[in-house]
Amino acid sequence: MMGHPTRDDAKHLDERQTALVERSRHPGVKNVDSEELASIERDLRAEREAARRGHGSDGGGDGRSAGRRSQILTHAVKRVARERGRRERHLDRNDLRQFAADVMGQEMDKGGPKRGTTKGFAEAARDVEPGETDKGRNSPIGAN
Repeated sequence: MMGHPTRDDAKHLDERQTALVERSRHPGVKNVDSEELASIERDLRAEREAARRGHGSDGGGDGRSAGRRSQILTHAVKRVARERGRRERHLDRNDLRQFAADVMGQEMDKGGPKRGTTKGFAEAARDVEPGETDKGRNSPIGAN
């Protein structure tokens, strides 16, 4: 971690440490024990690392919301686009998704509805090939 603990980190600390962190943030304040501050930073780093690894079977995570991860990815994508000489305003949504796929090394998500169908039951039933079984709970075939 570079520099001082951030305000978000401070909420994990006890009052004494919080006051120390707050004091250390103001330029010109010299009476902060740098060893104490370093030990706080070590604790924070360890805590953050533990949170990232997770507990038990939850797999952890980086503590970011999906929206924030998406935003970070979008920034990365735009940066890649700029480096490749493309003008940002000419990047449409599909370009962005393709770049995102490149950046993440994944196949591009083609979009489309994620669940359900806009078809009527009879029409959906006709789409099933002969010999193919489609007996899901939401299936028009054999739903009981």
